[in-house]
Amino acid sequence: MLALLLSLIMGFFIPDEKPTPLDKFHAEIDLRYSVGLCEQECGATFHDSATRHGMMGFTFRLAALYDFTPAITAGVAGAVNLQRYPVHENFAFLGIIRYRPIVKHRNFFLFGDVGYAPSFGSESIPRGWVFNTGAGYCVMFRRHFGLSLQLGYMLNQFIYREPQAYMIPQEGYSGSAAFLRHSLGASISFVF
Repeated sequence: MLALLLSLIMGFFIPDEKPTPLDKFHAEIDLRYSVGLCEQECGATFHDSATRHGMMGFTFRLAALYDFTPAITAGVAGAVNLQRYPVHENFAFLGIIRYRPIVKHRNFFLFGDVGYAPSFGSESIPRGWVFNTGAGYCVMFRRHFGLSLQLGYMLNQFIYREPQAYMIPQEGYSGSAAFLRHSLGASISFVF
């Protein structure tokens, strides 16, 4: 553990070497906070003001990225979603694409994530699609160490096999126990 800490500290004082093909690969650890705008549930739409605590959530994501060109980066990720009020928890697999439209400012990027969260055969874990889009800014302090900030829109679908205890079906509701949450999110990432 001490050797790892010393190597990270010394990495800031030793100059970077010549670029290598591995410089195009990056790993990213991301923590995202989201504020729910509204949620469609059992045929009705509820807004954030209708809940006593507000709809909020956290997403922890681990991603592997590759720079295909100076303008385009793509990769895959695994994300744990923890949404509150009401509670939804699942694990999603995501495909990631980033585009840097401004040639002189490569730190700024637009991003899109699309993925799916399987239920893994459990009745208590919802399945559903995940979609995120927005803009971000990445600052690399070293070749393989940096910070990335992102702001964006999130759309999460949660489909349960059976209705949950807190669901209140509306008139004309039949069948699926599905939720669709619209959120705004902000995240900070460590890039390696």
